[in-house]
Amino acid sequence: MTEDSIKETDATYDDDVVDMTPPEAAEYIASLLSSLRLVAAKSQFRLLADLISVAEEEARFHCQA
Repeated sequence: MTEDSIKETDATYDDDVVDMTPPEAAEYIASLLSSLRLVAAKSQFRLLADLISVAEEEARFHCQA
């Protein structure tokens, strides 16, 4: 995704998010995934919760890089 395509979306991006280092971005993503995994689990979407868990582990791995 290019910076031009980001500007074309309806979403607004906080400067703090755009200026994150890769490890900071990985920690942010892991936090979002953790919350989403809980929602999926409570909604009885077990496979989705498991998939999100794998993605969360991957993001946490990149936090350490």
